Amino acid sequence: MMNNNFTISNDDIHHTEQISSFIDLRFFLVRIFYPCLLAWGTIGNALCLRVLLSKKFLKNSTCQYLAVLAVIDILFILMRSGKHVYKLFRVTPIFNTSKWICRILTFFSSALAHMASWILVIVSFDRYLIVTSGYRRHSSSVNRVFCSTSVLIAIVVLCNLYYFFILGKSSIKEIKPIP
Repeated sequence: MMNNNFTISNDDIHHTEQISSFIDLRFFLVRIFYPCLLAWGTIGNALCLRVLLSKKFLKNSTCQYLAVLAVIDILFILMRSGKHVYKLFRVTPIFNTSKWICRILTFFSSALAHMASWILVIVSFDRYLIVTSGYRRHSSSVNRVFCSTSVLIAIVVLCNLYYFFILGKSSIKEIKPIP
């Protein structure tokens, strides 16, 4: 005689609660957090950019780098949060709409993340040079910031160009059957 026990165990309830909390977290992130991040992050960085580009701060090279960082951060927020806001209106993720959209968005997302990190490294070196060596030539700070930012953009673009060649290609070769 076979005894079938169809009662719900404690493990089943715990697993269901985990799935439910995961769905609640995902709902919170997609419907509330990312749109708020998109709006408030853009507004905050725009205000920061306005302050950093005022006459009072524009002479300081660190403020110029931080203004560049604010622009990069605005673009990064638009890229990263924008894809989640896009999910609110479309069923298909934006990366699946075409191969070139996937390549372009991945390229810009990666490039902006790298540029933000390296701008902070440049700010650190700039501050170090200003503090230790009296490197306070205000007339050349605009040129120095422009040149170093241009070199950084060129290097980051070159390092991230491979996204245009690897995305959308199958890594598994189709095996043809032997006749």
